[in-house]
Amino acid sequence: LGNGVFGQYWSAQPINLDWHTHIFNASTRLGPWKGWTFTTGLQNNWERQDAMGTANYFFGLPTPDVPPPSFFVSNVQSERKTVSMREHATLRYTGIRRAVFYAEGEWEQQNAELFEHDPGLINGFRRDTGTDSRDQDYTLGMTLNPLPRLSLNAHYRYSLEDDDYDHRIDEANDGSPNDGSPNEGYSAFIVGRELETNEFKTHINYRPKPWLRTLLSYRHQSTDFTTETDSVTIGFSSDTPGGEILAGKYDANIYGLNIHLTPWEKLALSCNCSYYDTQTRTANNDDPAVTSYTGDVYAVNLGGTYR
Repeated sequence: LGNGVFGQYWSAQPINLDWHTHIFNASTRLGPWKGWTFTTGLQNNWERQDAMGTANYFFGLPTPDVPPPSFFVSNVQSERKTVSMREHATLRYTGIRRAVFYAEGEWEQQNAELFEHDPGLINGFRRDTGTDSRDQDYTLGMTLNPLPRLSLNAHYRYSLEDDDYDHRIDEANDGSPNDGSPNEGYSAFIVGRELETNEFKTHINYRPKPWLRTLLSYRHQSTDFTTETDSVTIGFSSDTPGGEILAGKYDANIYGLNIHLTPWEKLALSCNCSYYDTQTRTANNDDPAVTSYTGDVYAVNLGGTYR
């Protein structure tokens, strides 16, 4: 098994978990009417989860045969309540021969309450956090079949995830003179985040022969990561006034080629080729040690089956 490594170790005994959920959904479809079809639906989810267990913390060399001292053991508990509502709507038009046009929208609202308590002498804490999430996702697309053996698909997609965190209680709870004092830093330091994505995707499916099928695809994706934080003023160079910051940005161009052959009835061969042109940038507080990442990734997968 090798020699133990000096450091921090966490372990947990069996955890008692109580979980309840109630789900309600409804949907409907209108049409077709002159080529138009409309579908919509919603789903409501109420969930509650209570957990309790024993956490062991030890600093030093691991000694499985020796139980940790009592002051390294704490009874932790958490309670989570979640109420969410999700809506979906699709509008589809098929009034043009060999063509389909569609628009889709998805929305989700969620309110979550999370209470966590660890009364341990080491890093003990008490935290009560409320989360409000508002997600939205929109897609515009089309499918064209100009020839029996040729089809073209394309869509544009926009999505936005917006979360706000309200840390009503975030304090130390370790029995020391600092008991009840505010906790500074991660994770309650983060009070909001936002992910905004723009995506365009298209692919051409061509089958020149009954035994040969090809697929050529392209996808562009751009995602911005925005984080909102509390202010921190403790006299270090890392102090921040808080507020929103562009925490990161991801851009990718992905090209793909898929070839599928069935030269004989019992033999099937496939080749998937992909090329990724990606770039990732993160906030660096003007530190030149943190640079952007730009990379090219090539992937080739070959496969075959014989029956």
